[in-house]
Amino acid sequence: MLYGANALACRHCHDLAYKSQRQTFDDRAYKRADKLRARLGWGPGVIHGPGDKPKGMHWRTFWRLHARYDASVIQTLGGESVKLDKVMTELKHLELKMAQR
Repeated sequence: MLYGANALACRHCHDLAYKSQRQTFDDRAYKRADKLRARLGWGPGVIHGPGDKPKGMHWRTFWRLHARYDASVIQTLGGESVKLDKVMTELKHLELKMAQR
């Protein structure tokens, strides 16, 4: 496929990346957690917490998927915490600059 700004060229020539290549570690963990939630029959969103075991699923399978889900949620929330810390630090710096004026 060709992409063009000033010249038509391929993705490689324009140094374009796919969306999946720009995802952070916690973005991938969130996506993985949502896929596990769908497999377990739970609604989307890691904030909603875990649900019950789906009917017909073996307990061993349920607990295996639940453990993977928990690990993905921890990775997601850890990454989001780091992002929030950066934002809070920037806000504090802006607040100090405004107070100095």
